[in-house]
Amino acid sequence: MNLAQENEGLESELVETAHMILSTLDVEQLLYQIAVRLAKIAGMDSCAISSVLPDPARVHAMAHYSHSGSPRQDHLATDYFLEAYPATARVLESGEPTLVHAKDPHADPAEANLLRELNYQTLLMLPLKAGDRPVGLVEVYTEKPDFEISATKLRRLSSLAEFTALALNNAHLYANEQRARLTAETLQRATAALSSTLDLNQVLDLILEQLKQVVHFDSASLMLLDKDHLRVLAVQNHPHPEAALGVKFHFHEDELARKVIEGKESVILNDAQQDGRFRSLGGADYVRGWLGVPMTVRDKVIGLLTLDSRQPGAYHEADARLALAFANQAALAVANARIYQSEREQRTLSQALREISLALSKSLDTTAILETLLDQIKRVVPYDSANVMLVKGENVIIAAHRGYDLFAVDQHMDGFSLVIRETPHLAHMANTRRPHFVSDVKTNRSPFAYARALNPDGTYVTVGGSTPRLLQALVLRPLLSRLYHKHMRIVTLKPNKDLAYMNELFEAGKMAPVIEGPYKLAEVPQAFRLFGTGNHKGKIIVSMA
Repeated sequence: MNLAQENEGLESELVETAHMILSTLDVEQLLYQIAVRLAKIAGMDSCAISSVLPDPARVHAMAHYSHSGSPRQDHLATDYFLEAYPATARVLESGEPTLVHAKDPHADPAEANLLRELNYQTLLMLPLKAGDRPVGLVEVYTEKPDFEISATKLRRLSSLAEFTALALNNAHLYANEQRARLTAETLQRATAALSSTLDLNQVLDLILEQLKQVVHFDSASLMLLDKDHLRVLAVQNHPHPEAALGVKFHFHEDELARKVIEGKESVILNDAQQDGRFRSLGGADYVRGWLGVPMTVRDKVIGLLTLDSRQPGAYHEADARLALAFANQAALAVANARIYQSEREQRTLSQALREISLALSKSLDTTAILETLLDQIKRVVPYDSANVMLVKGENVIIAAHRGYDLFAVDQHMDGFSLVIRETPHLAHMANTRRPHFVSDVKTNRSPFAYARALNPDGTYVTVGGSTPRLLQALVLRPLLSRLYHKHMRIVTLKPNKDLAYMNELFEAGKMAPVIEGPYKLAEVPQAFRLFGTGNHKGKIIVSMA
């Protein structure tokens, strides 16, 4: 073939390719047709056309062709990172076509190994560039071990590659425009959803629900700052939500959280399990890809979002930018909900105080005033039962009460009296003049529920409760201590000893059980007072007859 015929043939191919580009909107179908043409022109067996994506730099397969329909074509459709294939990276950077032979001792080991793995012998790489920017890659394979390509064919392939780059670049521009539009619409919908309520708890749940519409995750959590501490206030798709919710820790103790908060920037982990800085939240050991995003209002970080994936390398810079845009809207929604909640609480408290002041100014009846006090306290601090005790000398006497009918002791509460110095929590309040808080008088809840009420390095001590919960506390307390720096102690009685000997004494009449009572039902207040002093002997028995 002379030069004129060659140029005429090349021009015909380019015109036909241009016609294909203009006549179809299906990019994948277009690239497949070009792949077929490239393989036939080169006289090779298979062809893959890929785009090049940033953050991190990787090759993303978009079309592949094999003349034999071999299963190997599936391997050609796999994405891979350029870091693992330096020869491919050099081709994209230099813009020069490269031929690689599997048996060439000087060939890049990664490329040569891939050829042998796919049972090919030769690879031709053609870079696809838009201006000076690489936008894609053509890879053409053959089983021929000593395959060489002529300058004529290489020129034809390179010219066709230029048209392919044009099609690929147009596809990128269209995809980016579509992605930007969809992203803007998704963010707009998510923001609108967040503004649908001012209830803080609903806002927190909505944030994670809407976040999944913006960036994919397998599980996620939302933490808010309270001075120097972070508290987990919402989770989604977490395998152990009861273990994660309410977890509180100093953010300086968590290197990743500190980097997000102090740097006001997102942090990406390609594989959390391989990163020593990562702390599993509530036993989420499945996390591989991880993204931490600050929630910022007026340049102040108020919390952070964490997104978890079971797949390594799941998150990239584009995901971080998208999540950050959403997080800023979410932070604003949280700030508005907090303002609303604070105003509502202050309004409720002001109304309660006004009602109490009104009762004081209208009546000199102590009972009526205390009843009003109990009514208004419930508006501010909801309760199941409550009472007002008045100090009389060394004692306190219940002057008003509510809710004790739930425990069938309502009729015994009037005038019930306790000695202050003999009742530890009353003595504590009398001495410190400060409120006294008890999270639970018996261990009937999950250990994680008690851990949430503790400050870092706090200790929960229990002396009794349901057997399953006590067993949970016994098993989980090392985990609570190691992960959350919160401690749990169980005060147990020593096992009974010499029961056989004591049984012999009992049968011989040399030992008798000692009980306190029995008390009549009407004498329950007296029995409680005795119990409070600690001077009772044996178990206190109340007769229900």
